[in-house]
Amino acid sequence: MKRWPVPGERHTVLDLLPTAKDLLRRGMWPQAEVLYRHMVMKDPTQAEVLNDLSIVRARQGALVEAEDLARQAVSIAPKSPVFRTNLAKHLFGLGRLDEAEREVYAILAQDWRHAAAIEALNLMQERRKIDAAESGETAPVERQSVSAPYRGKLRKAAAPSGVAPKLLLDEAHELFSKHDYDRALHKLRSLEADHPGHPLAALWTALCHFRQNDLARARRWADKAVAITPKDHAPRLALGLVLQAQLEFAAAEEAFRAGMELAPKNADFHSALAFQKLLAGDWPEGWQLFDKVSHALTKRRLGRADPWKGERLGTETLHLWALEGVGDFLMMSRLLPEIEARAGNLVVECDERLIPLLKRTLKSADLIGLREHTGAAPLKALGDVQSSDRAIIRHLSPDLHPVDLETASLQPDPKRVKDLRKRYEGRFGGQRLVGLSWYTTSPAQGRGRSALPDELAPLVAQSGCQFIDLQYRDPARAMDEYEFRSGQIYRDTEIDARDDLDGLAAQMAAMDLVITIDNSAAHLAGALGVPAWVLLHQFPDWRWGLRGDASGWYPSLRLFRQSKQGDWSGVVADVCKELGLLCDASRLKHSA
Repeated sequence: MKRWPVPGERHTVLDLLPTAKDLLRRGMWPQAEVLYRHMVMKDPTQAEVLNDLSIVRARQGALVEAEDLARQAVSIAPKSPVFRTNLAKHLFGLGRLDEAEREVYAILAQDWRHAAAIEALNLMQERRKIDAAESGETAPVERQSVSAPYRGKLRKAAAPSGVAPKLLLDEAHELFSKHDYDRALHKLRSLEADHPGHPLAALWTALCHFRQNDLARARRWADKAVAITPKDHAPRLALGLVLQAQLEFAAAEEAFRAGMELAPKNADFHSALAFQKLLAGDWPEGWQLFDKVSHALTKRRLGRADPWKGERLGTETLHLWALEGVGDFLMMSRLLPEIEARAGNLVVECDERLIPLLKRTLKSADLIGLREHTGAAPLKALGDVQSSDRAIIRHLSPDLHPVDLETASLQPDPKRVKDLRKRYEGRFGGQRLVGLSWYTTSPAQGRGRSALPDELAPLVAQSGCQFIDLQYRDPARAMDEYEFRSGQIYRDTEIDARDDLDGLAAQMAAMDLVITIDNSAAHLAGALGVPAWVLLHQFPDWRWGLRGDASGWYPSLRLFRQSKQGDWSGVVADVCKELGLLCDASRLKHSA
C-alpha cells in the first residue's frame, strides 16, 4: 500500500517532488498544491517546482496565478522549452493568443521539431480558425506569413498523405483505451487542425469528452460527427449516449432509432435503448430490447442460445453465467434460492471471488470461476439451457420486485463479523461505525458516479462517527487516508476489499451503516441486507430508477440523489444532516 508523506520540516524538495508529481499525474490537485507550496517556501528558485505548481493552479481554474508561476519558472530557466510551452498554454487559456503564439514561436526558433510546441501551435491555429469562422473573417495576412515557415516544415516532416491521420488516430485510440482522455484529446485536436472535418476525429473527441463527463462539449462534437457523416451509425450512437446523460430521453431515442435503421444488427443500439427504457420503468419494451442483446451475447459466448425463461426443470441442467461485473451478479443473487429451487441441477459460472459467499446461499449448485472468452471459438456450454444473470432478472422479476423481499440473499461469515465488530468497538468505543466507499473504476461512467475526496470532506468530519474504509483498490490509482485531511477514515489492512469479497462482506455486516456511491459495494450491502445509503448521480444506472429514495430491489438501502448533474454538495449536505441525527440516536442493529 502506497503512503504519501505529509510535508514537514525534515522533508527536502527532493524528498517531496516525486510524491507531488505522482499526485499531479493522478489529478489530485489540492493534495499536490499543498506539497508544491511547501517546496516553494523551502526553495523559491526551483523552476520545475514553480512550473508544476502553475499546472496545478491552472487545473483548479486559477489561470492568472498559473501564468505568474510559469513566468517565474521561465525567468529562472529561460531556455527551457517545457516551461515556455506551459506558459503559452496558460496564456492560451486566458484568451491571449498573440502572446501565447510568441512564446511558441520562440521555442520553435530554437527547435522547430519540438513536439509539445507543435501541438500547442496546432491548438492555437485551430482556435484562430474557429474564431474566424464565427466572425466571418479570415486570419490576418501577417499572422499567416509568420506561422507559414513552421507549418511548411511540419508538413515536410510528416508521414505521407493519408498515413499521418491514421497514426494520430491509432495513438488517440490507445490513449483512450488507457483512460488517458486529456492526451487523447491533444492528438485529436492536432488531427482536426491539419484535417478539418475529419469524421473520426470528431467522433472520438465526442467520446473523450463524454468519458470526462463534459457533456456540453461532447454534445457539440457528437452533433458535428453526425453532420459530417450522416449515413454512419457510430456518431448516432455517441450522440444518443450523450443525450441520455443529459436526460433528454426523447432525443436520445430518436438518435438510437436512426442508428438502428443504418445498422439493424448492431446490438449496441438495442442495449443503450433498453437501458433507457428500464431506467424509465418501461419494463416490457426495455426487456424486449434486452432480449435481442442477450441472445446475441449468449450465442457468441457459448455457440448456442437455449434461453431459460424461469420454468421448472426436471433432469435438465441450467448454466447460469455472469454477463457483466460483480455488481450485476450480486443484484441477481437475490433470486438464487428461487433459481435453485426451479432448476434442479444448477451450474453457476461467476467471478471466483464470489464463490465463498455463494456457498452459504446455494445448497447443491456447482460453482466455477468465470471463464475468459477470447477469440472466435465459443466456450463449452455447461448445461442444457443457459441464462445470463441479467436475463434471469428479466424472467423472474421483470419489475424489480424480487421474490421474498425481506430476506437477504447472501450471508457473511458469522465468526468474521463477530471478530471484526469486537475489534472495532474495542478501538473506537462509543462511535458509530460507518463504512465508506467513494469511487468506481467503471470506464464508461466512473468519473460521473465517483465522488472526490474533497467533496466528501464535510461528511468525514462528522462527529460521533468513525469511518471505516471499504473502498476497493484500483492498482492504477492508489488511494490513501492522506486524501481526506481529517484523518478520520480507518483502513483495516487485514481486509482486501478488492480480492477478499467474503472479508469485505463480513466487514460491512460489522458496520452500523454503509455509505457508498453506485458501485459494487452498494450491491453487496443490499444483497447482505446491511443498512446502506447510496449516493446517486443525477443520471443513475437503470436499476435505481429516476426518482424516489427507496429501492424496490434492496429494502435495506436508502437513495440520495443529485439535484444538479455533477454536484455532490447537496447530496453530501443531506447525508450529513441525516447522519447527525443517526449519531445522536441509538445504534443501528447490525448483523452479527
